[in-house]
Amino acid sequence: MLRPRGVESMPRGQDDAGSGEADAAPELLDRYMRWLTVRDVRGTDLIEVRFTTPSPTLSAILTAAHTQAYLEANEEARLGTDATARHFLDRQLRESEAQLERARRRSVASRPRTPTSPSIRSKRSSARRSRSSRVC
Repeated sequence: MLRPRGVESMPRGQDDAGSGEADAAPELLDRYMRWLTVRDVRGTDLIEVRFTTPSPTLSAILTAAHTQAYLEANEEARLGTDATARHFLDRQLRESEAQLERARRRSVASRPRTPTSPSIRSKRSSARRSRSSRVC
């Protein structure tokens, strides 16, 4: 977990695992959101997270917690997108391989079959020999 410089551990009663979701009073959420500022840093892929509370230590802890939550959510979203893309591409590959196999079968089935009986082969051979003897 990210920790602000100078803060060695979380305040008493808090841990890295979190306590799950809890209902909060709307007025507390309003105050919390007034203290929080998140903005894009122009010209970069960065964001700026800022907390302004009466306590600098609390501000640092909350900023680190928001940054950690953002990084985790971003990683989960990326992994979800990667898995979705992988499933899509696997399905596309299977479908393409099946289409290719069907096309090969149609190609083989549609080739004209030329009978190659011994009498036809011998006529072709003798015709070739007679042409080559005239050329000489």
